[in-house]
Amino acid sequence: MLSRLKKLRRENGTSVVSFAFIAIAIVSGFIIYFSPDIAKSLGLDEKRFENVVGTVLTPTLLFIGYLIFEKSVDKYREEIKEEQKILKEKQNELGDNFKS
Repeated sequence: MLSRLKKLRRENGTSVVSFAFIAIAIVSGFIIYFSPDIAKSLGLDEKRFENVVGTVLTPTLLFIGYLIFEKSVDKYREEIKEEQKILKEKQNELGDNFKS
């Protein structure tokens, strides 16, 4: 029962982080698409703002999203390794008890 809860939590956590990464990518796309309008509303030079958004802001947002995604995936990989280790130990114990 406990392993089912952990598995469900892991799946939900991964889907939340995946959704967050996709949301960051979509927001980045909208920022690039609407950068001339954003620059006008802020009173900035449109070309410079568009260049900064395209070369600095958007890749930075995507990289941050990637780091968050990788960090959570690594955490879940570690949990899976621990569960596999516990299962192997239990299998070895059962095998030893069966041989006795």
